[in-house]
Amino acid sequence: AVVVTLAANREKNDVSEAALQCLVTLSENIDNRAAIRAGGGLDAALEVMALFRSSPTHQRAGCALVANLAYKTGKERVPLPPIHPDEVACVLAALRAHRSSAPVTAAACSALRNFCSHGDGRAAAVRLGAIEEMFRVAAIFPGDESVWYPMCATLNNIAKERGSRQFISVPSVKMLRDEARDAFPPGCQALAAVEELAQRRLAPSA
Repeated sequence: AVVVTLAANREKNDVSEAALQCLVTLSENIDNRAAIRAGGGLDAALEVMALFRSSPTHQRAGCALVANLAYKTGKERVPLPPIHPDEVACVLAALRAHRSSAPVTAAACSALRNFCSHGDGRAAAVRLGAIEEMFRVAAIFPGDESVWYPMCATLNNIAKERGSRQFISVPSVKMLRDEARDAFPPGCQALAAVEELAQRRLAPSA
């Protein structure tokens, strides 16, 4: 019913925003995620994001929904469909349109992190410039763990594949590691993600 409401009211600001927020909550459940995808919820969300590109609330909710729908637990009853490049492009467009918004950036980076846990999503993200965007994010939000954790996790998922790893600059990874060690306390997720990235990218065999 919520997907139908979103699709039928995609051009209505308040209704589409409320429907997106509702789908974000529903998509926290693994079975609901499958139902949302099957019902056309992903396509409807991408259309709404395209219609309301200047709205940070629509973009944040849209990215959060897309992130949930791309989240792979290994316990899915229905296999996740391939990640389409349009999904990646839509999230990157949200990120680029709202560079100064930490909530939108964090949600977009979370979506990219989940995309990059899939081989097709990783390939699309690299091709569409996600690596460069992650380093821009680091420069814009120094010391913001809500942004740095999903940003570094995205780079980590890219670096897990040897062919993609080569596109991540070694000097840039060293810079991230040094900044993170200065900004974050031991044990925090952001620092752990940076250290894992550094270990993976700076290893002699990388």
